[in-house]
Amino acid sequence: MFMPAAKTAFQNFSNKQVTGDKLEHLTTEDLAELGFSPSDIKIILKQIGTLKKSEPLIDSNMKSEPLPSVHSPSEEIQSTPSPNETKTYTPPAKKSIPFSTILKNSVKAEHDSQIYRVLESYNDWWNQPKFRSDSGWEKPPFQYRDIYPLLFEAADILTFIREHLDAEDSTMKIRMLDGNAQALFNKTKEIKDEDAFVRDLVHHSMSDAVGYVEGMNKEIVDKYIDEVQQFRAPPSKSQTTENQQQNTVFQQVEEKLNHNNDVRSNTASIAIKET
Repeated sequence: MFMPAAKTAFQNFSNKQVTGDKLEHLTTEDLAELGFSPSDIKIILKQIGTLKKSEPLIDSNMKSEPLPSVHSPSEEIQSTPSPNETKTYTPPAKKSIPFSTILKNSVKAEHDSQIYRVLESYNDWWNQPKFRSDSGWEKPPFQYRDIYPLLFEAADILTFIREHLDAEDSTMKIRMLDGNAQALFNKTKEIKDEDAFVRDLVHHSMSDAVGYVEGMNKEIVDKYIDEVQQFRAPPSKSQTTENQQQNTVFQQVEEKLNHNNDVRSNTASIAIKET
C-alpha cells in the first residue's frame, strides 16, 4: 500500500503524462526530486513496470480513483478459470463393426500372443505360496496342466471379445488380463461340466469384483461365446460328406477333361503323320 504522501506524489508525477522513452528511462533520481522516499520509490517503480509504455502512467480522467490493489499470487490463481471449466472432452464416436469380421480377419500371431498373456495371468492362481510344492500347505482342487485345454478355449474367446471391443473403440483401456477369474478358481472344487466351466471363466474374465466391465452383461457375453464356438467348431458329418462328394465330382470332371484333351492330342498327331 502507498502512504498518503507517496500516493499524492505519484499522482503529481502522473499528471506530467510521462510516456515512451521518458517512462522507459525513468530513474530513482527523477522520483527522488519529486520528494519520494527510498521505500516509496521502490513501490512506484514496481507499479510503473506493469504499465504499457505507450499509455500514460495514470489517465487524467481517473485522478480521483484509488490505485488498484495488489493481489497475492494465490488470489490470482483462484480468479483464473480452470482449463477443465472451459474445455470439455468429447470421446470419439464408437464404430459399428460386425463380430464376424473380427473372427475372419484376426491376425493369428497377435491373437495367439494375447491368448498366452491371458494364460499366464490365469496361471498366477497356481503360483500362490499356499500351493507351492516345497513349502505350500494346501493342494489345489485341479492342476493347471489338467485343465489347460479349457483355459485355452476361454482365453481364445476372451481375446476375440477384446479385439472386437478395441476395433469399435480405440481409446486406451486399463484391463486386468484375467479379470475376476481367480474368484471362480477359488470357489470351484470340481469341474463336472467342461463347457459350463469355460463359459463361467469367460464371464468372470469380463468382470471385476463389482460386476461386468466395458459395458458387458450376461446376454452379450453369452452371445459372444456362442459365435466363437460356432466359428471354431469342426465341420459336421453332413458337411464333411457333402464336401467329399463335391471333391469326387470335381475329380471325375477333371479326369474326363484330361481324357478328352489326350484324345484330341492323339487324333491331331495321327492326322499330321498321314499328311
